[in-house]
Amino acid sequence: MLDKSFIEKIEDMVKESTVEIDGKTFAREKLNPIKDYDNIDPIKAQTLTALIDYIDSQPDPKISDLIITIENEKSVKIMSSLTGCFNERICFMETKYNEPKREMDNFISLERFIVMCISNFKMNEDLQKVLILLSKVTDSNIKTILDDGITQQVNIKAGISMEGEAKLPPIVSLIPYRTFSEIEQPESKFLLRAKKVDDEIKYALFETDGGAWKNDAISNIRNWLLSQLSLINKSIVILA
Repeated sequence: MLDKSFIEKIEDMVKESTVEIDGKTFAREKLNPIKDYDNIDPIKAQTLTALIDYIDSQPDPKISDLIITIENEKSVKIMSSLTGCFNERICFMETKYNEPKREMDNFISLERFIVMCISNFKMNEDLQKVLILLSKVTDSNIKTILDDGITQQVNIKAGISMEGEAKLPPIVSLIPYRTFSEIEQPESKFLLRAKKVDDEIKYALFETDGGAWKNDAISNIRNWLLSQLSLINKSIVILA
């Protein structure tokens, strides 16, 4: 025997599936499209070279009319052209730069500061000068009489028994490793500061270019991809 709840359930199932409001038609329930292609999990990588190798080898038969999108200085994707009745794009591959951890914007000990600089920055003239100067700093107080918020003076060891004074360079041009290793790393300006913390002199670097280096990195990625695609005789649209 059919009870009341069963009949009400049948009535709900046969109700109108759409409703018209102010001349517009709305679905009563959320509908999920049934796609005419299988979902594809993009291949993950950490280098631009892997991306070029994938394009060159063409392991997937569905690859055609590719587009390379440079999302930012750390992420590049290989996308398809519009496909299917829903005009969607498939992501075939994504490569992301694994940036090393840097203790930026924090005052740290001299030893940690030197290790950070050597392991996370490309050596250039400014970095070399900074490391040489800091290796001679004594444990005496930093002079604050001439500290205008940018320029500082520190006591340095000039010899076995001699000491002198030197200014820390306020702004230095450094080259951190912060985008894909295949391309030229952008150089940018940093503020070098020092202060006394618990009877120890500590140092910090602060980025001062407002992130302008990211545009340089994206441009370098695009130029590198174009050069590599020309070597393997591939012509692909690059969006940056």
